[in-house]
Amino acid sequence: AGEASAGLLPQWMSGYSFLFSSPSQPAPLRPLRPLPTFILNYDFADALAKSVAERIALDVRRAGISMQPVGENIAVHGGNGDATLVRLRIDCIDPAIALAELAGQLGVDQPKIGAPYTPEQLFQAESTLLQYASIVPLAHLPETYGLSLRVRNWAAPIAGGWPLADVWLEMQAGVHP
Repeated sequence: AGEASAGLLPQWMSGYSFLFSSPSQPAPLRPLRPLPTFILNYDFADALAKSVAERIALDVRRAGISMQPVGENIAVHGGNGDATLVRLRIDCIDPAIALAELAGQLGVDQPKIGAPYTPEQLFQAESTLLQYASIVPLAHLPETYGLSLRVRNWAAPIAGGWPLADVWLEMQAGVHP
């Protein structure tokens, strides 16, 4: 259910994410001599991040650049590579607030978006972040949950979270309290 993206906000939220599309097959680059090796740090405790970092390194090598994925304790060391793979969570369905929160998580200046805002203002703010903050978005992945068949009245909201007010657990057949 994930979708590749070149924008910070998913298409369902912004309505314009497709405008950030990049070519699916980059043109081959002329190899640099001598070929430097770039280090891509990822969180060593995150198996998915390791897989993604290895795939990025493979794709970058096809473009003629040497990249080595290295697992680090990002929370403590911050990574000492040339780039760091991070996973960011979007908690708000308001695009302006979500964009400001993403900027905060990345440690960059938050975009100035007035209220009420237009889609053009939001697009301009996101474009500025992508242009000046050295951010390369890769994909948007929804959170997934596994629940028992006995869980009733559960619906995962599009922005995540755990709305448990109306959720209940059906009694198991043959079991009495």
